[in-house]
Amino acid sequence: MNFDLSEEQNLLIQTTRSFVKNELLQHEELLERTNNLPKELYEEIKKKSYEVGLYACNMPKEHGE
Repeated sequence: MNFDLSEEQNLLIQTTRSFVKNELLQHEELLERTNNLPKELYEEIKKKSYEVGLYACNMPKEHGE
């Protein structure tokens, strides 16, 4: 039995790591300190995650974009 990850799975891992490093980690201290993100920042992160295909990536396409 082959347990290697597919090319698609490896791409998802790479994309997620890059997104976390470049878009999320810089806001970690603010979130830890306030337990909140400003609405504008939340919307910006949401938009960027949608653009790279990570927003609601566990939801089947037939249930919406």
